[in-house]
Amino acid sequence: MPDSHYAVKAIICSTLVNLCWKVFVGTKDNFDDFCKYAPLKGENVILSGHCKMDGLALIKRKKSDRKKIILAPHHTVDIDDTSSLPLSNFLTYSDLFLELPQKYPQIDFVFRPHPTLFIILSGIVLRGETGVIGWGKERVDDYIKKMSSFPNVEYQEGGDYFETFVNSDAIIHDCASFIMEYLYTGHPPLYLLRNKESIKEVFAPIGQKCLEHYYQAFNEQDIINFIEEVVLKGNDPLKEQRIKFAQEEIMVNYPHVSDFILQHIKDELTT
Repeated sequence: MPDSHYAVKAIICSTLVNLCWKVFVGTKDNFDDFCKYAPLKGENVILSGHCKMDGLALIKRKKSDRKKIILAPHHTVDIDDTSSLPLSNFLTYSDLFLELPQKYPQIDFVFRPHPTLFIILSGIVLRGETGVIGWGKERVDDYIKKMSSFPNVEYQEGGDYFETFVNSDAIIHDCASFIMEYLYTGHPPLYLLRNKESIKEVFAPIGQKCLEHYYQAFNEQDIINFIEEVVLKGNDPLKEQRIKFAQEEIMVNYPHVSDFILQHIKDELTT
């Protein structure tokens, strides 16, 4: 397996990036990586923050007496433990995901799989310890039908997710991009992991830092405990440090990143 900096280095050292006049990056970790690995050693890099996330601040939370949990499984079901991005645990927890809405009728669930998860499952055949594990279109359709049938489940097939983030109370996922983005909400997140070793093997340092402020699940009981203790009972011991970490290391210039970038460009062009 390539080291956890493999993808980062590939982007930073690409010809396209190094031909750019200015490169605006989201975190101090990103900036430090450019200074360390890029041919220009960060000369064209500006620490700005993530302009994409500015829009999150414009969304107002709706009042609700019910808790809402996002279930967001990743698509990498066809990648084994020797590959560079073994993130998805959907095959392990697919049955549990169907049980949760019945086990917790007092909770609303948003089932939001990665857009390509069921496309992959419809067409591939996976090999496991017990032989061939094949889903196919019929089984995928049946799964979606079952999940959508629960009155306390909203099935999302894609589109903007900021409103979903703001109006949720927690997330259970193994998606890469959501690791950092959900921290903007302040709500408790649970990340599904295959083992402790995968954290350093798969994730870049900034991802590892984010996961230090996540609740982590390695089995079904970890998921149940998160729902019952953190979501329902409100016992969130990581909250203070999670919010502090997000504000200090993730939410750079939030929610005015776009303004910062525009002003920087104007200043560069007029001086």
